[in-house]
Amino acid sequence: MLTLIIDLDHLRSTESMSVLSVAFSMRSPLMLNRNFPYERANRIADSKTIIDRYFDERISRDLFLKYSRRVYNPLLSQAVIEAERSSREGKPFVICIATSGIFLDIARRYDISIINNLKKLEALGALELIAMPYFHSLASLYPGGLDEFEEQVKLQIELMKKIFSTKISVLANSHLLYNDKVSKVVESLGLQACLAEEINGKKKSPVYKVPNTEGVKVIVRNKDLSLAILEGRIEELERIGKKEGRYVVFLEAESLYPRGEGYSRLLISTLRASGVKLVGLSDLLEDLDSGTISIPEQLTTSLSEYGGSVKAWISNSMQRIAFERTASLKTLIKEAGDDKIKNLWRMLQQSDFLLSMGDVGSHFDVFSTPAEAFAVYNTIFVDFEGKVATWVQRIRKSRVQTKQYGLRTYRK
Repeated sequence: MLTLIIDLDHLRSTESMSVLSVAFSMRSPLMLNRNFPYERANRIADSKTIIDRYFDERISRDLFLKYSRRVYNPLLSQAVIEAERSSREGKPFVICIATSGIFLDIARRYDISIINNLKKLEALGALELIAMPYFHSLASLYPGGLDEFEEQVKLQIELMKKIFSTKISVLANSHLLYNDKVSKVVESLGLQACLAEEINGKKKSPVYKVPNTEGVKVIVRNKDLSLAILEGRIEELERIGKKEGRYVVFLEAESLYPRGEGYSRLLISTLRASGVKLVGLSDLLEDLDSGTISIPEQLTTSLSEYGGSVKAWISNSMQRIAFERTASLKTLIKEAGDDKIKNLWRMLQQSDFLLSMGDVGSHFDVFSTPAEAFAVYNTIFVDFEGKVATWVQRIRKSRVQTKQYGLRTYRK
């Protein structure tokens, strides 16, 4: 009889269970000043800083609080409740969060409860933080190397480490933009894996190796399950809880806004009640491997919500002009050698600005048409470009004068 009991316990312990990792990204851009093109006289007369002239803090704050009330706080506060329940029951409950650095900066100014809820989740062992470009930019697409992209990811990781103590192992690029070059940055930064959209219908396992790297892996999201949740078909979570399998869900938290505060709470509570084993993304890396994935730069992928490619950001002439001018300014920014100028340039890289110029649009769109979005961005960028050129010109003149002075001194 004793042997029979032991066998039954063994059967229970090896009973199949669905394993799920859920990751949310959160961003909240600093919005451009729509009135900038029309207030030249005021710009000259007022003593505002350049940042105050280029960006609208009031609109940025209002948009952030709008999403905070309806998505960020309901989602995170419910996660704390479910994590506490799971802790009492001895069940795993982990959610993964990727935020831009700008998002954390704004949250600390206008809604500290977001940071507090993240810290509560961390204390409960229910949080895995994900690396992301600080400025939620398209720097990974810039020609001439990935140094700018890598620096922005480093800045975000450094900020995360100042606020939290959770180890960061996985990178989620802006809108899950991915190609093989991105994996090289993952390797350079000492991370283990990068998130990507489901590639060629691969569903056998969510984890694949990246060739020509030292153990870097790609974690692909389950597109069907992720889109089902966005469409309100939350019962799909209960369905996978009844079958064996491993799944990855990645959602931009802002995309939950149309379904309301209640849906964000329901989503989190359903995760706990569905019967799935909810684990962090890094937990999937230990024993899952289904071959390799290689994505060349010209086939860069992104979230299906944006068409799965880069076209949502750089398809029309307005977007291409804005993207190319922003990227090409990198050389002068380096020559300028000024941290404030570099920071301002990076603030102008936020991906939502290009989205607003295209057909897909942005969750944070405040412009009436893509043409207006381009007109405002272009006017601001031309002004900034001129200031950078003037600064660099002064540096060059100073170098020439220093050199000439040195020659005269030597002759004496």
